[in-house]
Amino acid sequence: MKKKHTLFKKPKASSSAPPPPRMTAMEGGWAPTVLTELPTGVINPEVFADLVLKLAYMEPTFTTQRVVQQLCLPLSIVTELLEQAREDQLVDVLGPDGPFNYRYSVSVRGRERAQRLLEISSYVGPAPVLLEEYVSSLDWQCARLPHASPERVEAALEDLVLPTQAAEVIGLAVSSARSLFIFG
Repeated sequence: MKKKHTLFKKPKASSSAPPPPRMTAMEGGWAPTVLTELPTGVINPEVFADLVLKLAYMEPTFTTQRVVQQLCLPLSIVTELLEQAREDQLVDVLGPDGPFNYRYSVSVRGRERAQRLLEISSYVGPAPVLLEEYVSSLDWQCARLPHASPERVEAALEDLVLPTQAAEVIGLAVSSARSLFIFG
């Protein structure tokens, strides 16, 4: 059996390295820390409520779990947002749909408000994060990119029939952390 080559060396763990921003250690790596409350500061909390309402408007009926999946927010926050929308008479509860999951529909009042919101912004998707958190997360990830040496690039490409300069271009793409499309 042939030895499988790896292009990258695993980065050395540094005990002095600061923990990743808003990340939790998981088996085999890191994952974003689950929010326990709506972020405050630069992002107005109404942005999250508006996302829920626009999503509700786009579907005849929807569930708590559908909102969790579409907005990438934890159940506790989605439940809080949907309860507020119900109290504001923007959505109607149709009934339970399993544990911690309810079916909803948008009310007439909610439909009118959602139409106005969609005129301002048609975005409906994962909830936004603070720019500082996003940049901090990218910086943390980039600082831990593994090193690819020319020898490792050659070893990873040894089973491919490529012109010499193609291997050089691939090496440059790898070291610059850019993607490369090879065809032919």
